[in-house]
Amino acid sequence: MTTVYKGKLRSYTRSLLFVKPDLFFLYDRVESPEEHTFSWLFHAEDTEGQSSISHQGNRIQIVRPKARLDLDVVSPAILDARIRQSERDERFIALTSEGDLKEAHVLAVMRPSPIHDEADRTRVRDLQSTLVTSGQWMGANVVQDTGTIIAAFRAGKGPVTSVGGYRIDGERMSVSLGADGTLRQFFLRGNALANAQGDALFSSPQPLSISAFFSNAGVDVETNAATASRVRVYCPKKAPAQVTLNDRTVADVIYDAGSRVLQIDIPSGYAMLRVR
Repeated sequence: MTTVYKGKLRSYTRSLLFVKPDLFFLYDRVESPEEHTFSWLFHAEDTEGQSSISHQGNRIQIVRPKARLDLDVVSPAILDARIRQSERDERFIALTSEGDLKEAHVLAVMRPSPIHDEADRTRVRDLQSTLVTSGQWMGANVVQDTGTIIAAFRAGKGPVTSVGGYRIDGERMSVSLGADGTLRQFFLRGNALANAQGDALFSSPQPLSISAFFSNAGVDVETNAATASRVRVYCPKKAPAQVTLNDRTVADVIYDAGSRVLQIDIPSGYAMLRVR
């Protein structure tokens, strides 16, 4: 893309993070050797010759015959938003930032959903997204009827830091809480994650990707690691009665009742850990 923009673009990075069951976080980081006003374009097909795109404030909606997308742009501050006709049977909304920027970040929260009836088409979504930043991190705090989700991306180089109350050593993360504040799931690409109370949710001497899902039955953990590693994972309930790794029972585990942390060796590549 640097060739296409003829020296005006130094780098462009797009990251996507999916948080089950229905939230996507899009993070773009753009750098230029010169100062510019940046614009982002979101395209959508027309519906019966009419625009399927509408917007109000930082909320964009795309409504198609069988599905809709609610999209909140939490960064940057948008100075101008215009819906324009494309050359095809579609339109696009152009979002323009303030000027005189050499570096720009766009962070958007997207929630697609099916349309079964007219109520699905017109219902106001329980989606409230706000920007959270701290040090070298940029993220969004999303409040829904079902709970709260925070997702964040490392926006620059720097030491271990915190965002939204969570201490992070890594590249990106997400934490999902239920409506009652209980931990439901977390994701991390990195080495360590701790919550606002200082409890260690995860740590590893080697960086890896981890997803953890909490339920009344226990904890389900998926890891993807370049090398084998001894990891520590938060287990909020009592000492586990059974631990399986890739469907095989593991006896050589260490559980600290005080910190409620399980220590276990995981292999390289993909692994599934179940704690019951």
